[in-house]
Amino acid sequence: MNTLPQLRLLQLLNPALPVGTYSYSQGIERACHNGWLVDADTVGSWLEDGLHGPLLQQELPLLKCLWQAARKSDLDDFHYWAGMAHAFRDTKELRSEDSNRARAIVRLLKAMPDLVIPNAVQSGVQRSSLAAIAWPAAQWGIDEQDLLTAFGFTWIDAQITAAVKLVPLGQTDGQRLLYRLSEVFSNYDLNVLPITESDIGYSLPAQSMASMQHETQYSRLYRS
Repeated sequence: MNTLPQLRLLQLLNPALPVGTYSYSQGIERACHNGWLVDADTVGSWLEDGLHGPLLQQELPLLKCLWQAARKSDLDDFHYWAGMAHAFRDTKELRSEDSNRARAIVRLLKAMPDLVIPNAVQSGVQRSSLAAIAWPAAQWGIDEQDLLTAFGFTWIDAQITAAVKLVPLGQTDGQRLLYRLSEVFSNYDLNVLPITESDIGYSLPAQSMASMQHETQYSRLYRS
């Protein structure tokens, strides 16, 4: 059994990647400041809304479309979905996070001896962090379902890590949340994600408002 693709996947989705997911709270810091998130129950409800909505209705479908386009080397499709993925970021902060993470991933990828990013792909992978993940995943032969599952778990884990620091929650509460939300996530069939433009997309107004307010928040642990 060749485990190298799985190991490449773990490195690609590592939240410690420079300017990675650990650097941003995606609205959680401001939500704590506003008094919306005060304990494990309120954090769990916030994250479950994000899991059912943006993660499963937007992020994973976009990642799937990008992976499929990269797998087929369909550059028109790949650039189209990269543009769509960036356009779905509905605040300046979220767009900045998306671009910064994409550039950080590309810097890492350029240091990899077994991966070439063609010039024709450069603009797409630097525009969207999902595109910057999908392209190497396809080139390294990472399975679609493995990619989607690992991305979903990493998203949940990064959000809980932010909440543990900010609410604050104890490490045990954080692990309980990770255990519960992983079970919720596992009940979804990732084979039936929406993949047409009219079906992809989901908005959480409270998250968007928290993200916009965070841009001017005086004291912050996380980037804006």
